[in-house]
Amino acid sequence: MNIGMMWSWIIPTEKGEKRKDKDVSSLADNLKTAIEYYTEKYGKAPNRCEVNPYDMDITDAQMKELGITVVGSTHILKGCLWLGIHE
Repeated sequence: MNIGMMWSWIIPTEKGEKRKDKDVSSLADNLKTAIEYYTEKYGKAPNRCEVNPYDMDITDAQMKELGITVVGSTHILKGCLWLGIHE
């Protein structure tokens, strides 16, 4: 995947620091929102998502429901998604 969209799901804290807040929403919830945004913006749904292995908390059933393949990549920062079309 050479072209895609980066989506950050890091939430700022009161002190201005950034942290991933798993209590607020899961990877699947954030991924659903990111897919909807990507589809609206580019007119085509992404079929691949790369995330940091630390963030890989999604089941095969959730991936099937969302219609996307999620893979771990150490090149992606924690709390970020890389969405695109894998050809």
